[in-house]
Amino acid sequence: RSIYLAAKFGTLYWETGFPYAKTILVNAVCHAYAGQERIKITAPASVEATAFRDNAGRIIIHLVNFQTVPLRGGLENHVSSRVYETQAILPVHDVRIEYRPESGAKIRKAYQAPEMIDLNMETMPDGRIACVIPKVEIHTMLVLETNGVEK
Repeated sequence: RSIYLAAKFGTLYWETGFPYAKTILVNAVCHAYAGQERIKITAPASVEATAFRDNAGRIIIHLVNFQTVPLRGGLENHVSSRVYETQAILPVHDVRIEYRPESGAKIRKAYQAPEMIDLNMETMPDGRIACVIPKVEIHTMLVLETNGVEK
């Protein structure tokens, strides 16, 4: 599947942060994947996530609680109109992460790192697993150890 947007919504969202541009981009990606997404994260917009598989076969999902506000004052005093400043970071609680393993793969263990907190895993009927990260201050990771079948 592919999606064509006749306007530069990515640029618009990057440069302005307009919520409607984000909504259009998110809806387009969700439509393109149509239920096939491997990772789903339920968290406030301040939480950014990246995921990768390390050499040991673990799935590592980084969560960064990146709360910023635009700098005040005239833009002529700033390097860029996109300059934001972190003023306070409020912890985010109960971030839910769902992960769909590849066919035949099993998740053996889930834990929060670097805190090394073992997490309960809920296995859903379609094979996805779900974990809840109790608290994200600035940065944390969900580590999923697999049976080595994932590619």
